[in-house]
Amino acid sequence: MKLKTFETEVTRLADSGVRLTVANVAARLRLSSAKTEAWLDELAKAGKLDLEIDEDHGVIVYTVRGLVPRRMPRADVHPGTELRIAQMEADLERAPQNPRALSPLGPPRRQKSVIVAFLAAAFLPGIGLFYAAPLTSALLASIACILLMKLAVIPFVGWAIGGGVALASGVAGALYASAFNRTGQRTEIVGRLTGRKQLPGR
Repeated sequence: MKLKTFETEVTRLADSGVRLTVANVAARLRLSSAKTEAWLDELAKAGKLDLEIDEDHGVIVYTVRGLVPRRMPRADVHPGTELRIAQMEADLERAPQNPRALSPLGPPRRQKSVIVAFLAAAFLPGIGLFYAAPLTSALLASIACILLMKLAVIPFVGWAIGGGVALASGVAGALYASAFNRTGQRTEIVGRLTGRKQLPGR
């Protein structure tokens, strides 16, 4: 950074309400304190900055001659606090502008009830999977369950087939709801069970 650029940045900081102390300017412009102080003194000698001593905090405060800032600087902040605020603001300015990154918790994630998923899928085999499963998987499972339930009319073994299909559908529904709660979206569980990586469902 050259002195002319430094002068422009200092004027911008002053206009935004930043108290022009060595610590504040150095933190925001990512310069060493020695270089910052030398350039501030040079601008003061050139008549572009005025300076005064803050006796309460024991620091020199510079002001841009002739500038009426849009925001007035806060004179009641301790220099150590000012430095931390300056460093935080500088980090924010250089951070990627990702709205979710500004919130450590992020938006609340939707949840699916595992119990409701189990009961819906058990009492409505296949169809109940639409509650939490990927739509394609739920559709295929519904077709498969309808075909298998046709075998429930077979004497002696029909009840076992029907019960097994209902139980398997209920367990699948619970697993799909659990996967949804972990990922926040409809997620395929076949890959997790078989060890293969699957893309999230729609």
